[in-house]
Parts: sequence; C-alpha cells; structure tokens
Amino acid sequence: MHELARLTIHSSEMLSMALEIMSSLLQENEILFEENRLLLEAALPLFQQSRRRFRFQITLFKCLHFRSQALEERLRNKINLAFNIVAQNDSRISVRINKAAQIDSAAMRTISVLGLAFLPGTFICATFSTSFFDFNPGSDSEPQAWRRSDKFWVLWAVSLPLTLATMFFFGSIGNER
Repeated sequence: MHELARLTIHSSEMLSMALEIMSSLLQENEILFEENRLLLEAALPLFQQSRRRFRFQITLFKCLHFRSQALEERLRNKINLAFNIVAQNDSRISVRINKAAQIDSAAMRTISVLGLAFLPGTFICATFSTSFFDFNPGSDSEPQAWRRSDKFWVLWAVSLPLTLATMFFFGSIGNER
C-alpha cells in the first residue's frame, strides 16, 4: 500500500508540473500573439486553435490532478485503516497476554503461599533432626504400622507460630507494595 501511495503522490507531483508547464505555454502563446499581432494577423485561426488546445490540455491535466489527489486521500485513509486494524488486533492480543499473566500470577501466588505454609515445619523437622513419624515394617508378632513420636507436640508448638509469623511478615511486605 505504501508503494501505491508513493506512486500516487509521484503522479500528483507530475500532473502539477505538467499543469504549470501548460499554463506557462498558454501564457507565452498569448504574449507572442500580442507582441506580434500585426505580423501574425493571417495566422489568427492557428493561434486561436492552439489556445483552445492548450486550454483543453490544461483542463484535462486539472481533472487528472484532482483525480490523483482524491486517490491519494483514499489511499491515506486505507493505510490508516490498515494501521488501526493492526493496532486493535495487537491490543486484543495484549489483553489476552495480560489475562494469562494474571492467571500465572495467581498460580505462583498459590505456590508461594503453600511454600510459606510448609517450609517452616520442614525446617523445624530438619533442625531438630527428629522423626516424628516412624514406619514399623512389622514382624510375626506385630503387624506393620506407622507410629507417631511422643515428641510430636514440639513440631506443632514451634512450627505453627513460626509459620504464622512468616506468613504475617510476608503478607505485611506485600501490602506495603
């Protein structure tokens, strides 16, 4: 489209120049006749015919020039329309990307909250090097079973306040932003 617009602008310029040249030729023809009126009385019909042809050509070039300008405006409108359609499409795509980013952000926030909830308890278990649960594979006299340590309350007594403090701390940092 831009190439077509360039060609239309070029043709408008050429028609403007041709119009100026034809107007100048007509003017020079009239000056020549006025300055040599007595010498050229016999050639009056030829001068009148040449003036009519110049005027016809000028009118023709004016019409072509107006047509070229109208085409130039139409092309400009079509180029603007194409640009606006592309911009609207880009905006729609940006909205979709934004919605996908919001969904991803919500998923990441959920993962972060889960990490905040379970990380302090895991840290406490690792720090105390205690196994609060034990699996007994069993024997002939005892069936297999999971056993809980009698120190299990220590896990809750330390990890629950630590988890709440961690969540409160990160929640207050998030609210400041």
